[in-house]
This record gives sequence, structure tokens and C-alpha cells, in this order.
Amino acid sequence: MKKVKTFVPGNHIIERNLKRKAVPKFKIAKIKFPGRIHITLIDSNRFDFGEPGAGGMGFSFLMNNEIFISLSDQDSQDVKEEFCPILKHLTYVMKKILCYPKGINVKLNIDKFFKSHKGLGTTTTISTAFVQGINSLFGYPLNHKEVREIISYNYAEEKNGKIIRGTETGVGPFLILTGGFVIVAGNMNVIYSREFFPQHKLILVDPGSVQVSHKESEFIPIMDKIQYEDLAFRYHKSYMILMDLIPALYEDDFNKIGDILWRFQFGGNNLFELEKYPDNGKYILEVMFSLRFGINPKPIVGLSSVGPIIYVITKKVENVKEICRKLDLNFYTTDINNKGIDIFNQN
Repeated sequence: MKKVKTFVPGNHIIERNLKRKAVPKFKIAKIKFPGRIHITLIDSNRFDFGEPGAGGMGFSFLMNNEIFISLSDQDSQDVKEEFCPILKHLTYVMKKILCYPKGINVKLNIDKFFKSHKGLGTTTTISTAFVQGINSLFGYPLNHKEVREIISYNYAEEKNGKIIRGTETGVGPFLILTGGFVIVAGNMNVIYSREFFPQHKLILVDPGSVQVSHKESEFIPIMDKIQYEDLAFRYHKSYMILMDLIPALYEDDFNKIGDILWRFQFGGNNLFELEKYPDNGKYILEVMFSLRFGINPKPIVGLSSVGPIIYVITKKVENVKEICRKLDLNFYTTDINNKGIDIFNQN
């Protein structure tokens, strides 16, 4: 992986030959957007900063998140400090691509459970909602694939008031726009997508573990380990996806899907992500085992992205809540989102 440097919002914009002259159709957009669970990478060796890669899979879930966007004479961001540089940068990106010379105002309200560095993809989720919201104000001159491309190639994280290139698989932007479940290839192309268990509930469990270090000096050695492990496990995972998971999804085989996603937790990037925690993820695994094997029938259980949030898909909601209360864990109960983002425009 190449080294990255911080920069000021508005610099290093990647247009991807998507620039076009667009005329505003509306003045105001209200956007209600879901969250995303990132189940796994396919191969972390295909990761790099500033461009989509690695492949992956995940699903979307309902959450009480809103963005309000309006066209004005000057730019403004009424958001938490950690998101301000990111949305400021994407404002410059969209104004340049759409050839819009005036201002864009944004106000962000997100669910209290929706916190940064918990594995729920706050940056990619908010970025997607914001870019698509601006797109809506101009009558959608950009299609979904182009919106995903803009986000993935301009994806950045906040660092000390500036921004830094991040790593993006393309899973999050697809899920926020479309909802459901998706498998994405290393080049951001969608391999498979579908509706995902609308009759089940989703419980997000926060084991309260110490947050992952985001210092580059500590992150890079761990990432090297993850990539080394993936050199072998990527073949096994790809085989399971093609020969086992996709057929099970076609058959709506809940138990088999749960078994396959559980297997993903113990090899490659999923297993070595846990090394980022002080106890090497021992407590998170204990919680996951309690949730997976403490309920009959077994729910689908896994770690979202780098964690520590654990996802649980089940119809036995009260059983999950009982385990969480016994272990003194915070949890969030919701539904899987199968429709994607909601946008309301007005003048």
C-alpha cells in the first residue's frame, strides 16, 4: 500500500471524466439514508488508498439519519467537526464536476448509535448520501455507477482538521443508494445483489471494546499481516462465495448463509482485523460466540468491517436482548433496508 499525506479540502479532486454542465432543478433536498454492514473483504491485497479495490460484500439497514442540503450564495457546513472537512471536500468535488459556481449548504443529523470507527462506515455512508443529495438538486445528471465512482475515487477520512485518502471497496455506496445485499468485485463492479431477509430483525451489538488505532505507524504493520493472511484465504473465500454462498442466497437458505458468514470470521482479513484490539479481539469473539450459539435456531452473526460492532440477524429478538443485558452490552434493534436512500426535493 502506498503512503498517504494529509491535504486541505478542495485539493486533489479526481473527476474521472464525469464533468458536465448541470443546471439546478431544485433548491432544497432532504435525504433520509440507511447504514451499512460490511461483512468481509474478498482480498485486502487489492486495497490501496485513493481508489476502489479489494472487493467485498455487505447489506444495508434502516437508521434515523438525515442530511439537509440547499443551494445558496456561499458554502456552509452545519455538521460535527469530524465530518466538516469531508463534506467540505465533497462540496468542492461536486461543484467542479457539475460546473456549479455558487454555494451549497449542508446540515447533518445522525443517529446516536451511528459513531465513527465502529465498523458502520459513517464516512462512506454520509459521503454517499451527500453526493446523491446534490445530484438530486440538479435532476440526477449522474447515474448510480457514476455517483459510486465519484465517491470511491475521492474517498477521504478526516485527520487533524484536514483529510487523508482512505480505502474503499465500493460496497458502501452501492448499499446506501440501492439497499439490500451486494457482492462487489475489486473493480467496483457488482457481481450479485438482492433483497436480504425482510422478515428478520437486525440487532447491532456494541461490545464496548477499545477503539482501533488509526495511527499510520500502528496501522500499516497490522495491514501487512492481514494482506499476508489473505494471500492464502482469498482463494478459499472466493470459492465459498461462488460455490456455496450465492447458491444459498438463491435458495434463501438462512442456516447455510449463517454458516458461511460465520466461517468468514476465522480466516483472512476478518480474523486478523481483531489484532487491532488490545486483547487481540478475545472479548469480541467471546461475545460473538455467545450470540451465535446461545440462541436456537442460530442467528447470522458477524463482525462489521473492522468492528467492534457485531451484527445479528434473527427472528428471536428477545433472546438476543437477554444475552446483551446479561453481558451489559449496548444494542440497537432495527430492520434490514431493501430500498436504499430516500430523497425529497423542493424549491
